[in-house]
Amino acid sequence: MQSIIPQLERLRLPERKRLELTDGRDSKGRFVAGSFKGGPGNPLAGRVTKLRLAVLDALSPEDIQRVVKALVKEAEKGNVAACRELFDRTLGKPVEADIIERLEQLEKLLLERVEGKQWD
Repeated sequence: MQSIIPQLERLRLPERKRLELTDGRDSKGRFVAGSFKGGPGNPLAGRVTKLRLAVLDALSPEDIQRVVKALVKEAEKGNVAACRELFDRTLGKPVEADIIERLEQLEKLLLERVEGKQWD
C-alpha cells in the first residue's frame, strides 16, 4: 500500500484539510485525536461472561474428571466423535500442529539464510 502523504503535502491547504478529516490522519500520517470511533463491541459479551461464570461455579474438578472418563470410555468403544474430541482437546487439531511445524521449518530456513548458520 502506497502512502498518500507525499501527494497530500503537494495539495493546497483546503484540500489537505478535507483529506485529513476523511482519512483520520494528519499530514505526517499520525491519527488525529478523535478520528477513531470504536464500535459498541459485542453486545452479548457481558451476558456470555455471566453464563460462563455460572457454569464454572457449578462444576467441580470431580465433575470434570467424570466427564473426561466418560469421553475416554466412549472413545475406547470406537465412537469416532469422542476420539476426535478427546484428541483435539489434548493434542490439538491436526491442522494447527501442521501449521506450527511448517512455521518452525520456515523460521529455521530464514535464520540459516540470515545468519549463515546450520541448525539441527
